[in-house]
Amino acid sequence: MSESKALFKAFIRVVKSISERDNYFLGGFGAVEVVREPLIEAKDKSEVKKILLERYPQFFTNGKVYERETKDNAQFFYVVIYPLYEWEKKQIEEGEWVCESCGHVHENQYLSNRGLARGCLGQISYSAEVMMIFVWRIIRRNIIRSSGY
Repeated sequence: MSESKALFKAFIRVVKSISERDNYFLGGFGAVEVVREPLIEAKDKSEVKKILLERYPQFFTNGKVYERETKDNAQFFYVVIYPLYEWEKKQIEEGEWVCESCGHVHENQYLSNRGLARGCLGQISYSAEVMMIFVWRIIRRNIIRSSGY
C-alpha cells in the first residue's frame, strides 16, 4: 500500500424502495447487497466510486454512483463505502496462512478468515453451521411473533 492511499470496503445495494416493492422475491429484508468489495485501495471515497464505476458499469447505467437513495428515477443501486478498521488492517498485515485441514495457502486473515475456511475435507463447514443457526433464529423469531410476545 502506498503512502497516499487508504484501504476501503464497499457494498453495492439495491435501492430500498425497489426491494420493498418486490417483497415476495427479495424476502423483505430491506437493503439487499448485490456486490461486496472487501478491499479497495484508493485516495478517498470519490476514487473508490470511480473504481466501482469501472468494475461494475452495469449497476450505474447513467454513469453516476450514488451513495444513498435519491429521488432520481434512473437510480436502481447505491454504494456504501467504509474505511477499513484497524483490526482489519492488522489481519491484512499478518500475511498468508496455511489451512491445517487441506494445506491451502490463504492470502491473509481479512480476505480469507480462518473460521470460515473450516471443513475443507467434507466435514460440516463453519458456514453451514452459521446457516443452521440463522435459520433457527428466523424460526424462533416467527414463533415469538405469532405467539404475541
